[in-house]
Amino acid sequence: MLANSVVVFASDNGGSPWGMYSNTGSNWPLRGVKGTLWEGGIRVPAIVWSPLLLRGTGVVLPRLAHLVDWLPTLYSAAGGNVSDLGTIDGLDLWPALSTAKSGSTSAWPRSEFLINIDTASGTSGYRDGNHKLLLFTSSKSNHTNPFNDKTLQKHIPVPGGMPEFESEAAAEEYLDLLMKSSLAWKTLEELHVDAPCLAGALDGWRVKAAVRCSPQQSGFNPRSEGRYLFDIESDPCELNDLSSTLPSLRNAASFALDTAPRRRVFNLPRGQREMDAL
Repeated sequence: MLANSVVVFASDNGGSPWGMYSNTGSNWPLRGVKGTLWEGGIRVPAIVWSPLLLRGTGVVLPRLAHLVDWLPTLYSAAGGNVSDLGTIDGLDLWPALSTAKSGSTSAWPRSEFLINIDTASGTSGYRDGNHKLLLFTSSKSNHTNPFNDKTLQKHIPVPGGMPEFESEAAAEEYLDLLMKSSLAWKTLEELHVDAPCLAGALDGWRVKAAVRCSPQQSGFNPRSEGRYLFDIESDPCELNDLSSTLPSLRNAASFALDTAPRRRVFNLPRGQREMDAL
């Protein structure tokens, strides 16, 4: 079964470190929590393993994907013809995913998506390539800088206990040692001595997948209504607003966000035959 399987580890979006349903989930160092459109509220890492993937190419792919892409992607991986699914929002990522190599610049199916339009909270968001536009129409919808928010730091202290490293290579070596000394790793070694998932483990993958916040240059800390633009690739912690320095990108993303409601698909009314069939 393992030789003909696709194993996916994913997660629900956004931890809730405080509030009515608080838990131990942490989005640090990303800004925001569940229910917000900041990266901490929407970004979800995922791990895909399968013998069907390109052998020996364990890679970290900082590419765009949306929840709706899982259906056509896994359907395609199972040998299905995605066109049989009809008109859907999801994109088939499997052809690109199954042949991905480290450092590859090949085309990726997903380049943009609507994050959300929430009229109740007054927040909207749109992602186009590396750039992300956030629209706040209510000051109550904003969340402060996680590095300056004392309430946040009380719930999520800066992680400690890890030694300081002189180089990234030293950090990679330390984290790889932790992984290979874990009970889970040792159990897999005992059960599957020759398993390709062990032999092809990507060295230093934790460091390669780590979020690195760029220095805060603009003193950005949203507390008012407005449109804010971020370069998520270079500024994943959303500390530097580019809306005034890149007005053309801001306006293009704003147009896509403002016209999105025209393209929405409404739910079928109750009582229709298509709905009854469900």
